[in-house]
Amino acid sequence: MPTAIRASETPRQEIKVIWTLAWPVALGLVGHMGTSVVDIAMVGKLGKEALASVALAHLWCFALVVLGRGILQGVDPIVSQAHGAGDRERVGFAIQEGFAVAFLVTIPLIGWHFIAGPGLSVLNQPADRIPEAAAFSRVLALGVLPMMLFNSMRQCVQGLGIMRPAAISYLVINVFNIALNYGLMNGAWGLPELGAVGCAWSTSICMFIQLAIMWVLVRKTLREYWVPPRRAWNWVGVARVLKFGIPVGFQIGFEVWAFVTTGLFVGWLGETELAAHTVALNMASVSFMMALGVSQAATTRVGNLIGAGQEWGLAAWCSIVMGCLFMTVSGTVFYFFPEPLARLYTADAEVLEIAVLLIPIAAGFQIFDGIQNVAFGILRGAGDVRVPMGITGIGLWLCGLPLGVALAFRYDMGTPGIWIGLVVGLGVMSALLIWRVRVVIRRGVSAVAA
Repeated sequence: MPTAIRASETPRQEIKVIWTLAWPVALGLVGHMGTSVVDIAMVGKLGKEALASVALAHLWCFALVVLGRGILQGVDPIVSQAHGAGDRERVGFAIQEGFAVAFLVTIPLIGWHFIAGPGLSVLNQPADRIPEAAAFSRVLALGVLPMMLFNSMRQCVQGLGIMRPAAISYLVINVFNIALNYGLMNGAWGLPELGAVGCAWSTSICMFIQLAIMWVLVRKTLREYWVPPRRAWNWVGVARVLKFGIPVGFQIGFEVWAFVTTGLFVGWLGETELAAHTVALNMASVSFMMALGVSQAATTRVGNLIGAGQEWGLAAWCSIVMGCLFMTVSGTVFYFFPEPLARLYTADAEVLEIAVLLIPIAAGFQIFDGIQNVAFGILRGAGDVRVPMGITGIGLWLCGLPLGVALAFRYDMGTPGIWIGLVVGLGVMSALLIWRVRVVIRRGVSAVAA
């Protein structure tokens, strides 16, 4: 059946379409980050030692989880373009291929969680924090499979322009997470008192709850597109998802690994610096969810338009403008109110002193971070995934990280020096990605979903 996907005639009309797609995603992602904010705030009450342990566990586990999530985004251009073309069967194939990839990536991810202890030791992290971080990571491994299945389901339905189910599931599990955190960390309501590791148990349990909520909300949609597995399943289709997903996974991985690496560098400076870094980075991540929502909307919109054979340049530029506007607002708040924001996480005077220095620097890279992420979303919708992967490597690994290390250790600027390097790296990425978007728009692309 042909779809009603049409290009807008004016920027105002296009912004309205993108906003309709973006706000549920952004709201859901803010809810998702809300669980992280709650985790850090509640663990922070146990002391900076517990906060540092959890920070190390998150750094280790997320380093590879992000690769798995990125690989699952390989279904984005396939589903969105097939939907734009009205090819329901191709959508059905992609849904099952996405589930298959979710199972495949889960196996190495679980193994990664179980080697956190030796891995953190090799990376020369604080020895007294490693045992608790390793225990935290092992418990998080229990939630990997439901997390991957949820992400596969989310990417498929968002490619169809259905954004709200994921948002609802993210928001609902916040309630469960707060209750389970409190009970398992403090031994309330007859539950065992597990301290910081109780937070990991809460997270894993919530992954199963979130998957169940998502299934209830989208099961009718999935049934509409379902194709019998014997006809849908083939390794060619799985390879197609991996063809797009692996570069996306590494592109996202290069970015997140750069931030993980900065966390490891900060860990060399001490527990207090690591705790402050965690506070500031988590705060920046929350505001980043708005740009990420616009990015996903751009992926869906651009893919739909390409599949329908419509002009998509206006959608791309409107998405970038929207991302800039959102991140300008958050950057302004960060710059003028660093101390009140930091106090939402911790009352430790030493941690606050450093966090208040970092948060205004985070304000500096808000716009760059917004531009680069929305541009990635545009290019992903167009099926252009390899060049953006290389741009991430250039911006962060060849420019940002070396500069940050030099400022931090050679010029004794400490953690603020590392963050300044991130600002420069993201700025380079933004400029290169704007160039790439212009190139792809001028060149034109064909649908990749056929």
